[in-house]
Amino acid sequence: MKLGNKYTDADLVMMALIRSRANKVGPAERWIAVMDTFGFNSGFAVELCRLYNLDPFEIVPGHTCK
Repeated sequence: MKLGNKYTDADLVMMALIRSRANKVGPAERWIAVMDTFGFNSGFAVELCRLYNLDPFEIVPGHTCK
C-alpha cells in the first residue's frame, strides 16, 4: 500500500520506530521506546528493531518536562 504514492508500509513503520519515545521521562533503550509505542512485549520489540536494522539497545531521548 502506498499513501499518496509517497511512502510504503515499510517506510511508515521505519519512521515510527525512529521517532519512538519511552513512556517515561528521560532517555531509554530503543526497544523500550518501541515496546511502549506499539504495545508489544520486549522480545517482539527487540526483533522489530533488528528487522529494520536498528540497534535495540541504542539510547534514545525520552519525554521531557518543562
